[in-house]
Amino acid sequence: MLSKMVGRYPHAELYCVVGKVAYFEALGFQVLGARGPQVIMNTLDHGTDGLLAVMDIAPIYSSVEVRQIHAYLLKQHGKRAMVDAEKQRDRHLDRMTRDARAFAEQRLENPGVPEGVAQASRLH
Repeated sequence: MLSKMVGRYPHAELYCVVGKVAYFEALGFQVLGARGPQVIMNTLDHGTDGLLAVMDIAPIYSSVEVRQIHAYLLKQHGKRAMVDAEKQRDRHLDRMTRDARAFAEQRLENPGVPEGVAQASRLH
């Protein structure tokens, strides 16, 4: 499906986690930089001038279902466990952001160097 899309729209851009970079590179995408916990990839060596669809997930967190789940977990595990889980989530996102930035910088400085060798980011 992605191959068909790139065939129709040859200048395409996407954001992905570090672990998926090799997959998209095999489809012709290249690393441009990092944004948050994701690596910016493009079929060309520069960003697109067009619009980039971004999903706003904030409404999900304020939905009735999520509030009910939160209340259930709070009742089951207590406030301290919930605070600890939120801190763990924040640390995980911070680590993913550092990893994406380091990975993108390494790729931009040393194109073709294998994954696993990391170093910060360029935004377009």
